[in-house]
Amino acid sequence: DRMGQYARPNVIFIMVDALRADHVSAYGYEQPTTPNLDAFMAGGARFAEATTPSAWTFPSNASMLTGRMPRRIRMNDWASLSAVVPPEEVMLAEALRSGGYRTVGFVNNYYLDQQFGMAQGFDHYQRLAPSEMAADLNQMAFDWLDVNRPSLADRPLFFFMYYYDPHTWY
Repeated sequence: DRMGQYARPNVIFIMVDALRADHVSAYGYEQPTTPNLDAFMAGGARFAEATTPSAWTFPSNASMLTGRMPRRIRMNDWASLSAVVPPEEVMLAEALRSGGYRTVGFVNNYYLDQQFGMAQGFDHYQRLAPSEMAADLNQMAFDWLDVNRPSLADRPLFFFMYYYDPHTWY
């Protein structure tokens, strides 16, 4: 019961591929490079330290979304550029959906495409075209929220946004 003593909060999970923490204002960078992100993080959780389990995007994200090390889910670092998250692995979205969450994801990274198993557990999952950027991702997410707003009050929401723009220039 969302109105009970232990109401489940909405979870908004924002990933920004290749964004260096030392260039984010909220992490101490002197220039105001990320004012919108800083404002958003003021009301949420911000992690001071994180270590990636792999040197590249695909196994790192598979690990992050399963909670298991890449080798445990047969995602050895550069073993295959066409590997897939094994369907028997429980993804974060699957765990939250089984806990009553509506699960929605918007991504703009090729290696987070459905064909690699990254959409497991999402009620709605959409990847942008390669030419689309953060503004397009935001618009797609806001459009979805506008259309679905009336049905969002009945259960908590897990909203996953994955941005790739800094990586493009990296």
